Amino acid sequence: MTDGPQTPVTISGTFSRDSRPSNGLEEISAELIKDQLGLHYVVGVVQFAGASVPGPNEPLVPRVKFLGIEPLKGAAADEAKRILDEARKGRGLGRMEESIPARDEALFDFDGDGHPTIPDQTGETRLGPDGEREVPPPSGEEILAERAEAAAAAAPAAEEEPAAEPGRKRAKPRPATADPFSPDGGDAA
Repeated sequence: MTDGPQTPVTISGTFSRDSRPSNGLEEISAELIKDQLGLHYVVGVVQFAGASVPGPNEPLVPRVKFLGIEPLKGAAADEAKRILDEARKGRGLGRMEESIPARDEALFDFDGDGHPTIPDQTGETRLGPDGEREVPPPSGEEILAERAEAAAAAAPAAEEEPAAEPGRKRAKPRPATADPFSPDGGDAA
């Protein structure tokens, strides 16, 4: 492992249609929904998938993609947990489960059955002045309309000129016919 500052690495998280058979997480999709706070040990292989530049004079941030990932159960999961903890110890970190923030399952047990409550995906319930009422999920048209409204509201703010600093005059805008490469600085005269 390296010493010194580390560069973040991002993960590309979607398998293409052709590579979906390599996504073993699909085998536990129902379990992921049922126990949303559960921990799942996996084994996988990643490959470089690109890089981005976060800003000037900053190092490239690599992005990886999973070529294959498989969930582990029983003794294999216990062995993966041991290997992970050993690797973290080598980097001066504690056990993985100790680094995860406390997850109070009771906070998510809205129906009192001892298990986290899975949100209803068909809509939401809102409490109004006349009591609870079921609100269906937004349609595609509603989503597009909300996006258009948000874009329209943001457009005037983007067109406003920034205020000049106190004690400084604002530069006059150049006429559209001015030549910015002319010796007089682009003044049209």
